[in-house]
Amino acid sequence: MRAATRHRSLRARYAGQLATAPVEVGEAVLVRFEIFVPANVPLDRTTHAFANSVWSNGFSRNVSAQTVWTSDDPAIVSTSGSQLTGLCVGTTVVHGAYADREAMAPIEVSLPVVLDVTVTPTPR
Repeated sequence: MRAATRHRSLRARYAGQLATAPVEVGEAVLVRFEIFVPANVPLDRTTHAFANSVWSNGFSRNVSAQTVWTSDDPAIVSTSGSQLTGLCVGTTVVHGAYADREAMAPIEVSLPVVLDVTVTPTPR
């Protein structure tokens, strides 16, 4: 796909002198699309995926909300917008699609890790 190009003139004045130069101005084009998916999500927990677009003019933009998110195995990880929910222990691949680009990343659903246990004795 070719970006539209417009022809313009650039004028500069310095020390009383005026110079004009022709300039072609084109629209920025998408050069890279990348997604960021956590490597692991605990079972029955929800996390977020993020998507970023990088343009030929150097700008980048968070396009998570405009990205179409899917999972290779929706029984392991479900997608709702950029929210990813671990439904079953296992590994699958999450895909993000934006404009004419697609990116993918693996994600693992694991059992939650117990960090602390408190035992309180019951008085008799």
